[in-house]
Amino acid sequence: MFEKRESCLECADAGVNGYIRKPFKLEDLMRRVTFLVESKEEVKSEVESLINDAHPKLREVVEYIHENFSRPINIEELSRSHGISSGYLARLFKENAGKSLVRDINKLRVIKAKNLLEDADLTTTEIMDKVGFSTDQHFFKQFKRYTGYTPKTCRK
Repeated sequence: MFEKRESCLECADAGVNGYIRKPFKLEDLMRRVTFLVESKEEVKSEVESLINDAHPKLREVVEYIHENFSRPINIEELSRSHGISSGYLARLFKENAGKSLVRDINKLRVIKAKNLLEDADLTTTEIMDKVGFSTDQHFFKQFKRYTGYTPKTCRK
């Protein structure tokens, strides 16, 4: 069991989005492929629309977020590391994305967590840590906000 868990962790670290155990049913394969395509398209379209029309600093920030979502990220760190005030960054993001920066980070983390919950043999706590949530309570609240159900329900 230990080797299997370590293998799952290595795969998750390498960016694997899922797997299907053999033998599998065609419906399971189609459901998994559809979910992955929809998740990737959702994130991709949001990022592209924001990046294409945005202020250059905002483009840098969005790219940074998508590369580092699993780390603790806050608006103060982003503003400091990208040479822009936190108030101006928050306003730029809201004007371009129509939502708050924190909500976008949380949504991205939930999408990544959902992928891991459906496929990996990782515990919920391991997944929560991998996607950058610091507490169980915050993770469960944000997961339910963006998906409409709990992580436990997603696993089933």
